[in-house]
Amino acid sequence: MPTFFAANLRRLPHLVFTMLVLALSSTSWAQTQDTEASGNPPSTEQAEALIATLEDEAQRQALIETLKTLVAADQQAEDDVGEADGDLVSNIAGQISQLDNNVVELLEQLDDGTEFLDWLYSQTSDGDLRSLWLEALWQVSLVVAAGMLGWLLVAWLERRQLRRLEQREDVTWLELPVITLGRICLRVATIIAFAIAAYACLTVINPNELTRVVSIALVNALVLVRAGTVTVRILLSPLAPALRIIPVKDHEAVYLAVWTRRFLALGIYGFFAIELLASLGLPDSSTALLQRLVGFCLTLLGFMVILQSRETVARWIREHPETGGARMLRQ
Repeated sequence: MPTFFAANLRRLPHLVFTMLVLALSSTSWAQTQDTEASGNPPSTEQAEALIATLEDEAQRQALIETLKTLVAADQQAEDDVGEADGDLVSNIAGQISQLDNNVVELLEQLDDGTEFLDWLYSQTSDGDLRSLWLEALWQVSLVVAAGMLGWLLVAWLERRQLRRLEQREDVTWLELPVITLGRICLRVATIIAFAIAAYACLTVINPNELTRVVSIALVNALVLVRAGTVTVRILLSPLAPALRIIPVKDHEAVYLAVWTRRFLALGIYGFFAIELLASLGLPDSSTALLQRLVGFCLTLLGFMVILQSRETVARWIREHPETGGARMLRQ
């Protein structure tokens, strides 16, 4: 608005400029505002007051200074807005540039597969390395077989007690913690038997360093996957509803148990294998590529679970509109 008045300074008869001058230079500001609001033309008294203001040297100079101040303030406001917009654009451009740099740096660090193939070829083409891998293959197989033998032996010994616990139909809340503890002990016993038998076999065969590294990584991965699976199985109890700790339906318990086992297997086996290959001399770029491939596969599994569960979750929210969990999901 002040810029508009400054640009029309010579057009004093203009109605809007007259009202502004009267507002700044005379005591008829309220009258001018009423006139503007009502849409009536300025009165003779208002015009005479304007003429008197322009004829008086002091009042005219004061009016000019006021208009200059308004123009300067308007220009400063425009400059501030322009500067703020420029800062915002600069910040956005900087963030985008940084993101581009990060993506480029990530792509440069990744391997297109050639380095991995070269490393694999070097492991198989060299006669000594090939013999070392063949020796490690049968030794690792022997270690895993010994572990599985210990596992199956303990599972066979405890199967009757475990079946007796898991086939209970009427379980009170006092009995549930005791039964759960017994199930945990029996399930964990098989894992301990597997680890003891595998490490005992590893000590007996006196393997080479490659066999030792691969065997330890594989045994640890198997133990972790089995421990996670047992934990989920005890919490959900898909085949024993009376012993279920988490209150879900039978088909939901089976679904969660299956998908949890898939996530555990892919995540643990995948990252253990990557760390093992890295310790055996796999290039860093190939290691980074394999890590991102495993992460991508885990993300795909997550999307599959979301797509398969969206109707169930939506129905649960509709059926429980006032519960805290549904409210939290909506938020």
